[in-house]
Amino acid sequence: MVIAARKIEAFSIDPSEKWLFAGNVSGQISVIDIDKFSIISEVQAHTGIIQAIAAHPQLPYIAALSTDRTTSIWRYDPAGNLSLVCQVLLRDIKASNDTVDIPYVQSTSQAIGFHDKERRLVTRSGNAGVLELTFDDSGNWQLLYCVRLHGEADLISARFIKDTDMVLTGSIDGQLVLSQKGEIIRYWQLNQNGNVHWAEYVEDTTYLLASDMRCIVRFDVNSDEEPLIGPIFTRDDLEHVTYNQTSKRAFVASFDRKIYEINPETCVPTRIAFKPPFKCRWIKTLERSPSTILVQCRDGGIYKANVDTGACVASIKETPDSLWTGVNALDGSILLTGDGEFLLSVKTVSINPAARKPVFATSRITLDVQPGSYTKRMVQHPSTGHLFLGRTNGDIDIVDHDIVKHLTNLGSAIRDIDINPYQAEVFAACEDGHIYKIHGETGETLLEYMSPNGRPMWSLAYSPESDLISFAERTGHLSILSGRDFSPVVTNIVSGRPKRIKWVNEHILLYNKLDQLYKYDLNTNKETLLVDSVGNTIEDFIWDAGKQYLVFISYTSNVYLCDFNTGDLINWIPDQMDYSKGLLWVETANHPDLYPLDFLTFGRSGTAHHFRIHDEKILALGPVEFFHQR
Repeated sequence: MVIAARKIEAFSIDPSEKWLFAGNVSGQISVIDIDKFSIISEVQAHTGIIQAIAAHPQLPYIAALSTDRTTSIWRYDPAGNLSLVCQVLLRDIKASNDTVDIPYVQSTSQAIGFHDKERRLVTRSGNAGVLELTFDDSGNWQLLYCVRLHGEADLISARFIKDTDMVLTGSIDGQLVLSQKGEIIRYWQLNQNGNVHWAEYVEDTTYLLASDMRCIVRFDVNSDEEPLIGPIFTRDDLEHVTYNQTSKRAFVASFDRKIYEINPETCVPTRIAFKPPFKCRWIKTLERSPSTILVQCRDGGIYKANVDTGACVASIKETPDSLWTGVNALDGSILLTGDGEFLLSVKTVSINPAARKPVFATSRITLDVQPGSYTKRMVQHPSTGHLFLGRTNGDIDIVDHDIVKHLTNLGSAIRDIDINPYQAEVFAACEDGHIYKIHGETGETLLEYMSPNGRPMWSLAYSPESDLISFAERTGHLSILSGRDFSPVVTNIVSGRPKRIKWVNEHILLYNKLDQLYKYDLNTNKETLLVDSVGNTIEDFIWDAGKQYLVFISYTSNVYLCDFNTGDLINWIPDQMDYSKGLLWVETANHPDLYPLDFLTFGRSGTAHHFRIHDEKILALGPVEFFHQR
């Protein structure tokens, strides 16, 4: 089995810029020689994901923040070897100003930072309080305070203001708080629904702010003037900004798979400096080599690139390729693909009679597709058997008996595709805000729709029974148009991170808004909340043929079982170590002795996990072992 245990989630570099310290999904810290770009040593620091690493600006310490709700502080020697100073359990530290008990929550917070000169650290408690502590080389630490500064919002980022005791913290809902010793000095509300990921020092008391607003904010923590909010320019969440004090250049990382250079005065983007293979978060340019940028990519790798040429100079990646999409194929197999240039086939070849469990044979089929991009969505035409691949470089490719035929390029990353099973027609949703209807044999554009505000399109679904196409913007609206001429039918449904849209029948549509699932009935023109908030975004959902159960996965890597009709939660279970992205039923048509309600999950871990619905519980049956080369 392959899992993403070596996936790098965060990094920081030491003041001399000799060492890069990288934290991974399974709690290891790797010490990387930046010039040689190789791992020289590793320590097991945590038993959860390391979400953030901070390096002290002057002293030889690093600190790691983990989802096991601890922070660890390490000392490094001139050779880069790490020794543990102390480990602090954050789970049970309570905010002193809480009037009721606030339970701890699982968080992907990046809130950790050192004081510029002293042995002091600011970070997040287990229930989102802001806490500050001191430590010494003997392993002793002392809590200075823990207070709640952001109400019910989760704490996402924290740092000391340069050369002061003041702390700047950002929350999940666009709040910024400047405080000192736990007392609020100033407060800003930037927006209502965007993680404040990072505040980057520029000069004096001026900082650049990266958040899910998809723009850069420049502000002075001592000024009464309103922050300068730059234009929206990324197609997905804006994660990080780095400013180089030597070159005076600033660069931005986004989930849209691009590193942008911006004007640090106006916050306006000037160019694309580097195109990593996947979405990215942590970035840093070197002061001793300002054209060199280090990029943490969410494919689990660390990349060293030149921002002037856009070339990748070196990389470290020890993770399997992600699986983004899959289909129940006409021959009874399950086909999966995503990163890389291959297609995975999972086929039931026999049955374990005692467990009524399928015995899978797996094969890996090499595909002649454009490298450097990946397949976001795949569908199969039921009459021709052709597989249509929608890829992040804008390609739509057809796979016919393992032979790849290029159909067209739409000029923008494709987020979703669907087909008309009765005609040679393909529908595609693109990140540049376009919806297309494409001829499935010639690649000719038959119809085209553009988001009025240029918002990225994230999902779509076609109903052949009613000839209706539904699609949704990342934030904005979900619309239903005629598949014949794209004339509007419904255009006023509010959307929010709509990862999946699916037609139940010709008049019932299911779709997610963030972590909720909704139903729209065309007969009544009524939208109904089906499944209430489960925490973070719903990634995919399926239902059984008898419409008894609804199964879905979320960005929290949990699998949920609900009543199909009422949406009531029945049971849930954790899934994989890394993010889950898709669900498929195990087909029983060719094997009637199989248990009828088995399904697979798949995602960024590069493998599939087998589950069963039994006694209205979700039972984990283990991973599907990959791969046999073909």
